[in-house]
Amino acid sequence: MILTPVYFIRFTKRNRMAQAIAFQTALGRLGFGQPAVAALNTNGINETLDLIGLNEKDIAQILKIIHTATPPVVVPYIAQK
Repeated sequence: MILTPVYFIRFTKRNRMAQAIAFQTALGRLGFGQPAVAALNTNGINETLDLIGLNEKDIAQILKIIHTATPPVVVPYIAQK
């Protein structure tokens, strides 16, 4: 079966949406509240693939940005660990 470009784009878009929803659900299970998940999304962390290439310093910086947001976003210690 040969995929047409339109079909491929639709499939990819649905797949990315499903990945984003699964990522948000996983963050919730880890203890991240909805404001923290929204702050991560605002900073470009929307799915698991967005974490590839980030090191500890990058993640610490993202959490620092989220903590200093207005209004402040609380991220539980266990979720950060």
